[in-house]
Amino acid sequence: MPAARASWASRIALAIGAPLVLLGLLEAGSHLTVGYVDYPLPGVEDAADHIFFATPERISPIFRVDGDAIVTGFETKSHFLVRSQQFPALRTPETVRIAFLGGSSVQGWPFREPGGSFPDIVGELLQARFPDRRIDIINAGVGGYNSFQLVDVAYQLAPLNPDVVVVYAGHNDQGYYGFQQEFLSQVSASGRSLLSIRRIERQANRLNFFRYARRARDRAAKRSVGEDVFNGTADQRSLLGEERFATFAEAHGTLVPAVFGKNLRELVELLADDDTTVLLAPPLSNLRDHAPTEMVHRPVLSEADAEAFASRMEGLRQRFGEAGVGPRVMPVLNETWLRFEDPVQPTGPRVAVGADAARQACDPFLEELKELEKLSPSWAEVSFLRGTCLMHTDPGEALAAFETARDQTYALPPRQRAWGGMQDAVEQTAARTGARFVDLRGPFRAAAEHGVPGGELFVDNLHFSGAGARVVAAAVADAAAELPVFAPGGADGRSPEPELVNLRRTLREAADERHFAGGLDIPGSDPLIITPEDVPPPPPCLAPNLTGELGPGHAQAFRFRSTPGQNLILRLDGAPGLSLWMADIGGEMTAGPLTRPVAEWTSPGDGEAMLIVADHAGVGGAWELCYEGVPTMEDDGAVTVPVAPLQ
Repeated sequence: MPAARASWASRIALAIGAPLVLLGLLEAGSHLTVGYVDYPLPGVEDAADHIFFATPERISPIFRVDGDAIVTGFETKSHFLVRSQQFPALRTPETVRIAFLGGSSVQGWPFREPGGSFPDIVGELLQARFPDRRIDIINAGVGGYNSFQLVDVAYQLAPLNPDVVVVYAGHNDQGYYGFQQEFLSQVSASGRSLLSIRRIERQANRLNFFRYARRARDRAAKRSVGEDVFNGTADQRSLLGEERFATFAEAHGTLVPAVFGKNLRELVELLADDDTTVLLAPPLSNLRDHAPTEMVHRPVLSEADAEAFASRMEGLRQRFGEAGVGPRVMPVLNETWLRFEDPVQPTGPRVAVGADAARQACDPFLEELKELEKLSPSWAEVSFLRGTCLMHTDPGEALAAFETARDQTYALPPRQRAWGGMQDAVEQTAARTGARFVDLRGPFRAAAEHGVPGGELFVDNLHFSGAGARVVAAAVADAAAELPVFAPGGADGRSPEPELVNLRRTLREAADERHFAGGLDIPGSDPLIITPEDVPPPPPCLAPNLTGELGPGHAQAFRFRSTPGQNLILRLDGAPGLSLWMADIGGEMTAGPLTRPVAEWTSPGDGEAMLIVADHAGVGGAWELCYEGVPTMEDDGAVTVPVAPLQ
């Protein structure tokens, strides 16, 4: 018997141990033969390692001491992500050190020549204004970096103790992590949980040989990580379907500014102290000369209605062109020849702005655009074309239309433009943290033709032209010049410079300890910890399914057909004293009051049910309701509801 038991024990040990040994051999063999494979699953925690998330500081720190100087740049990266710089490691009393954090707009893309960035111009302007000071500019802008990564860069910047830190960011947050499935799977978007990555796959992806196998499979199918970044929208639309993708896009527009603001606050709190002042500037975009991309219908149109809408839009575009009043178009960007001082001229319509012929041609177009807006209130191209026409009669109204088009657009890199919500997040962060807000919107409107920022200030949808960079630099330099550090004796009380050996060690430790996505530790990356006040309210109903007005203490019921497990997504807008309730067909309350403005109700069974809009405050008022999840609701008229539950 003991021998039999030993035999069974050995078999069990072999059954358990053999797979583990095999896994060990596969893992060791993959490291020996192909080396470390960095190929993450597409989720917010792992997205840092995508091609455009690839964090060079995981290979080489951004800042390192070389002799008595600080060298900026990635030793082992050949592509154009960050500017190579050198400045004294230790400041003299007359030195003012100004650092810039952000993405490619800060870094100076697409200009490669020295001085081809707005931080360089800020240094020139301040040096001319304060000739008795030495202005050291630290350009820590990294192409493609979003606010998660900028927090990581800030940890490396902090040991240099800059006098001023200028943050210009936001476009990459909108573009690069917003579409990741795992980002939205962790939150409830209008009551709907989106797709998530299976846990077993996440665990398996910790193994090097598994990552190698996935990468080999994707390369064989020509699905590289880089292509995933640029094709994310199309992939999501195909995967989710149009109706769910519209919900995805709405959640994207609501949550990305909230997460961006949260990361900005962490960044400011990390850097701002008695020695360092943080300046925050809102991200700007080409409003006039970059047509919107990746638009959605909200509410989603039927396939037939969407095709009819697209046909009308195509005909309208053609008539715009024939009349010579179509939108201006940016030239194809060729970074190999573009110089910082080269003007960028959009190709424009043949009819001049404000010409009688343009106004006459646009009158019928504006009427048709109103009709199209009724069919799809969220289609960004309608707003964009309205702005194009309004340029001839009312540039102020045109600006508002172009801003609406920007905010209605759901776009991924390289076509994204920062929404107004991203600009608001910067301004609100400055107000909450005490950082200085540098509002660039006014200077850009003043510098733009007819007050609408376009191709004269940008080389594409978001990167500055030389002229645009000078406008930004002038505003930032003016704000920095007012800081105490530039006043006589303003730098006398700052902390003493560290010993060079200590600075070298501190920089190395900062780079080693803070890696974006290192160990899946991303500052502020878990959307579940966002407090309610951090999340902006969802947009109001664009096309309500039901509307009405209740007298004081009254209620109205709507009958609908339900099936087990059916989800009903509701948005109630209107008088604050109104509430939503669910009842059975006899009027017996089963759920409520439901959360306003957005609520979700899951049907417990099959049959008819009632949705009740009730006034529990005794004041009544107008209301409108958007719903999805059931085909129709039939008005069942006024109902009597129990008084107690409504109090």
